[in-house]
Amino acid sequence: MSFLLNPFIYAAAAPSCTYISSTNLVSHWPMDGDSTDTVGGFNGTDTNITYGSPFVFSQSAGFNSASPSYQDMGNSLSLQAAVFSVSCWVYVSAINSAQAIIENYGTVSNGPYRLYINGTNSTFFASIGNTDVVFTTGIASANTWMHVVLTRSSATVAKFYVNGTEYNYGSSTSRTSATSRFVIGSRWNNTGSNYPDSYLNGNVEDVAYFSRALTAAEVTQIYTGGTVTGCRISNP
Repeated sequence: MSFLLNPFIYAAAAPSCTYISSTNLVSHWPMDGDSTDTVGGFNGTDTNITYGSPFVFSQSAGFNSASPSYQDMGNSLSLQAAVFSVSCWVYVSAINSAQAIIENYGTVSNGPYRLYINGTNSTFFASIGNTDVVFTTGIASANTWMHVVLTRSSATVAKFYVNGTEYNYGSSTSRTSATSRFVIGSRWNNTGSNYPDSYLNGNVEDVAYFSRALTAAEVTQIYTGGTVTGCRISNP
């Protein structure tokens, strides 16, 4: 008796993923066709969002800066922990204006945190409380996926990472809890009549929020997972 072997059965197996610890993983939005939170149930409400390419893993959420385009995950205090990490992949189609990646701020000068791109000099900047910290000129690039992480481990220690590299945040990390919203792709102000604004022109994928500070090794593992092994931040 003879057998015909199907060569596709013996094709190289996909890499085995080793996910980082899910301890204190509050929310995970993979962006696989919608803004469902696969961990915490803080599902997003989409305004003018498309899903598809480009992507790191499967699909991404697409934002259009020419019209109101954002995702609103609500105003839960569970997304405003004193010790936290927020992680995401971002793809900017054009760096020509101030663009919000993730905003949980509440008012212009108060609130937990925000992540932005400054269009005038291709920098990232982040805020905890009312302090804006600008990071090295030129590190934001158009038409390429970038991995961004902001962590806060105490009242005096915060760290910011781009593609696994740490940039000095500084020691001014005082912040407050506020009646603010976790919004992706736009700036938000609870009291202003001209908000939302600062719309992102690009895509976001695999957003996660932890109520703990990720370690440098974990940040590197997430970045390597997206660029080498094709592994997400966790198993959705």
